[in-house]
Amino acid sequence: MSRRPARFAAVLFGWALAACAPEESASGSPAPAPATVPGAAHLTLVRDPGPTPNDETPPTHTLYAREGGTTRVVSRVWAVAPGGAARVEPGGALRIGDAVVDTNVRPGLATAPDGTVAYTRAPSPPASDVWRIRPGGRPERVTTDGRSERPFYLPDGRLLYTSSAGTGRVGWFLEDRRLNSFPEARVPAFPDRTRFEGGRVIFDAGDALYALDVDTGRTERLP
Repeated sequence: MSRRPARFAAVLFGWALAACAPEESASGSPAPAPATVPGAAHLTLVRDPGPTPNDETPPTHTLYAREGGTTRVVSRVWAVAPGGAARVEPGGALRIGDAVVDTNVRPGLATAPDGTVAYTRAPSPPASDVWRIRPGGRPERVTTDGRSERPFYLPDGRLLYTSSAGTGRVGWFLEDRRLNSFPEARVPAFPDRTRFEGGRVIFDAGDALYALDVDTGRTERLP
């Protein structure tokens, strides 16, 4: 009996594991390390090689899933929600499980304690609004101003997002209540890095990490 199929399977398995390990880029500098999806230890993200793209061309990653003793490619993605239930694929398709539930979606997914997923939909950029989809439900529009994005759920289920609605000055909103405005307020440059820690929202504004106090609306640059 030929050993060729067994060898071929071994090569594929070795390639999948190697793809989840840091490599060197063409410039000789280390490539970004694999990142585990929060709340889903079996899922790993590896950024595709190449220069860091701008906001109009979001970074693309390959999503891997570890099942038993094997690792398989799930898909290429722009973003994955905490827990891994939802993902945005290149081109803006929002997929929950195997089903595409919406389109024209930007990176930056948030998951509420009850499983509701919030996201930014932008059918006509730069106009954008925050939408959500409840477990087993259909997409629902949260904002209608065309200036809202970067949703984030607090542990108590309240929805936080950024918007320039009303004043034209971007700032944070909690549900539909404005907390602050730019320049006092900073907003996330990388929505998927936003987290809740020590009673505050920690986010990366591009130049540094900041902390948002949702009770006072104050933002503080972290050392």
